[in-house]
Amino acid sequence: MSRAIQGSPAAERRLALPAIGTPIAVLAAAGAVGVTVMWITLAALDHRMSDAIIALAAASFAIMGAVLVVKRVALPVGWILVIAGLSMASLGGSQEYARHTLEVSPGSLPAGDFAAWLSNWFPIVTNGLLFGVLPQLYPDGRLLSRRWRISLGAGIAFIVLAATGNAFLPQDVEGLANVTNPYAIASLKPLF
Repeated sequence: MSRAIQGSPAAERRLALPAIGTPIAVLAAAGAVGVTVMWITLAALDHRMSDAIIALAAASFAIMGAVLVVKRVALPVGWILVIAGLSMASLGGSQEYARHTLEVSPGSLPAGDFAAWLSNWFPIVTNGLLFGVLPQLYPDGRLLSRRWRISLGAGIAFIVLAATGNAFLPQDVEGLANVTNPYAIASLKPLF
């Protein structure tokens, strides 16, 4: 039995979280599946079906995360899987979109530069969540002890700083031949 009295702010928050969180997680998973379908379609048009397994893994992460969020909305592991799946699908989808727009059929689709820019920093978010944050919170969403907060904070800080650095650092976009970061800030080059 809950200690919170019905109508109290704590009880209202507990009731509101599933009502808001569940649709958000399901929509994010559906978005990941949609981006994955686009990714596989563009890969098939370009005769590059080797990416299909990675694309299915991205959708699987997002769907499993959404299932966990529906069952236990306050569990961080579900949210991390949803965000990582959406990030992985966005990475592959944006890279395949940029490849098709900038290399295979130049000018055939709009916003190829923007897609290349997205594919430049999404790997940091995906890998940081899956390898830096998720193992620390798995399986019950809690750290082993309070001392692990420093490690979790460092993992989150790495994701934010590295993704920002990759987003604006003058460099070639990985996976795309002769494409440089379209939103690079040249004055950041000496910092890295």
